[in-house]
Amino acid sequence: MQRPAWCPRTSPWCLGLVYKALLQAEQTKAEINQSLVARYKAEIDGRMAAVEIHKTRVQAAQTLVSLERTRIWAGGEAIRAFVATLNAETSKMELNKARAQGEAIKQDAYKSQVQAYSAFASAQAERARVAIARAQAKIAAMGREWDGWKARLSAEVAKMDAAAKQSATLVDGYRVSSTTIEAKAASFMRR
Repeated sequence: MQRPAWCPRTSPWCLGLVYKALLQAEQTKAEINQSLVARYKAEIDGRMAAVEIHKTRVQAAQTLVSLERTRIWAGGEAIRAFVATLNAETSKMELNKARAQGEAIKQDAYKSQVQAYSAFASAQAERARVAIARAQAKIAAMGREWDGWKARLSAEVAKMDAAAKQSATLVDGYRVSSTTIEAKAASFMRR
């Protein structure tokens, strides 16, 4: 502040007014600086809150990824259990097939014996043919049942493959979302 023309240069009263005005100007600058500091603090707090929100979202996405991973593992376990059951059923079918083949072999031996005694064997040969037809019908029925089990297994494997692909796609989406959120958080932190 300049000295007024009416005030002498050495007057303590005038110098006091000048110093008072300078002091008042400095106080005003300090108050402006304090308000700017408060505003910057508020902005920083707001951005830190946004970072915390993004951190929470990232943690939620990671939790979802973990849940999907657990669900996929459980699906895999269910498939393995189903395959074990199917293998047991297959073993039963193979045993039944072997029994049926054994029965067929027995029937063939009986048929040969019946042919050796052909004098009174025409009635018994007919009975043997009927028994063979039954055994063959059982074998055919077991073969159809076996084909049904194979078709069910193929359908379940296709379902589980589709579920695994869908879960993998979902996990990839979560990873991309997580990376994007982390990049945004890093961007906010750099500002």
